[in-house]
Amino acid sequence: MLLRKLSCLLVPIVLAVSIAPRGRAQPAPALDPRFAFADTTLLRDTLGIHFDRLFELADSLRMAPDTLRALSVRLGFPPQRMIFLADSLHTKVDSVGSWLERERFNPLATHNERTNAFSYTTSYNVQQTRNTWGNNSDYSFGWNQFYLRNTSSIQMSRFISGGKTTVRQSRTANTEAGLKLSPDYSIGGRAVLNRFNTDDPSALHSVGETQGDYQFSLRTKQQPTPGISSELNMFSGLLDLASSRLEKTGLTGEVNGRLHHQSGRWFVHELSGQVNGNLTRTLVPSTRLGQRTRDVLGSMTGALNLFDQAPVGFNGTYSYGNTHVNTPDDAGIFRIVRTISTDLNGTMRWTLGTRGLVHAGETYSLSDQVTALNGPSTRHSTGFNADGRYDFLGNTFESNFQTSFTQSEIPTSRPSRESRARYTSPIPPAPRGDRTS
Repeated sequence: MLLRKLSCLLVPIVLAVSIAPRGRAQPAPALDPRFAFADTTLLRDTLGIHFDRLFELADSLRMAPDTLRALSVRLGFPPQRMIFLADSLHTKVDSVGSWLERERFNPLATHNERTNAFSYTTSYNVQQTRNTWGNNSDYSFGWNQFYLRNTSSIQMSRFISGGKTTVRQSRTANTEAGLKLSPDYSIGGRAVLNRFNTDDPSALHSVGETQGDYQFSLRTKQQPTPGISSELNMFSGLLDLASSRLEKTGLTGEVNGRLHHQSGRWFVHELSGQVNGNLTRTLVPSTRLGQRTRDVLGSMTGALNLFDQAPVGFNGTYSYGNTHVNTPDDAGIFRIVRTISTDLNGTMRWTLGTRGLVHAGETYSLSDQVTALNGPSTRHSTGFNADGRYDFLGNTFESNFQTSFTQSEIPTSRPSRESRARYTSPIPPAPRGDRTS
């Protein structure tokens, strides 16, 4: 009797399933099979993001379509919105996320209004030999001229190899509090804490590192003319670093800034740089040897756009990095490790009406490194690439060309004077009366 009553309830369900249309991904347009699965019903209904003209936009940006799609899903913006934000911020599409994140936690980018916002995200990734659990939190508080920012991240990973399990834990917290003296100046202090632990089975004991930076902060921004704006931030304070390989205590400082120059619609130049320095007392726990060390790390990146809205334009990027670190080697002897890198990239763009587009660019890279093990080494490479696309009578013609040349100069490893003396020392003569065969 009970089964008959339940069977009556199953009739509407069967009818609803038979009448409702089957959910499936949106079919690809008939004109071009490359657009298959570019815009799916699942993403459109759950995220509200459409991927119309995904491949054309990716081709014009010289990006892979899956990369542009992943950036849109990560930030929650359609590709057209991503390009609009990149043009308004005068940066590349893949840098929009970092730009928005930086401005979000910049006290000079907010008004003197009361804010109290907290967000928390967690993710768990399961693989056959690796499991990762990540937790991130953001907190922002503002009241009149007072502001407080905190970002925390905790990531725990498990690796399984050869029947053994390795656990790695990394924790990071960045907290800054201060006062806004004016819309263009703020002072305060910040604490940057980093923790890392792992129980690698290949090591005799657990490996860990603890670092803490406690700094005074000063943030400024300027706009001398309507087409020029700049930012300059300075941080200075104490450094406390402890690991199984070395221990550092002393002074640390950082200076970073940004310069933006725009003249009409034909010239846009963006320049950003950063310099970090440490003056510390470094100690090697294994040998108990210590000395005063100085570390300097500097980097600079820039982007230049000429005639971006014209049929013929130019896009170029450049970067320069220089590091000078005094660190101990495996034997506990302090050595200087120096690295210099330079990268140049320039691309010319031609628009053939509304049907075609041509790109031609050249890249140059130079790396000069001096290490305690191999000594000086140099590597430089040059490359040329060109691609084009043209639509004619419903057909799309594409062409790609790329070539590169790389040259490396690495010195031959030679044993030190002490090792040569140790391995080439003569064999002492046998005692008198003994015979050897």
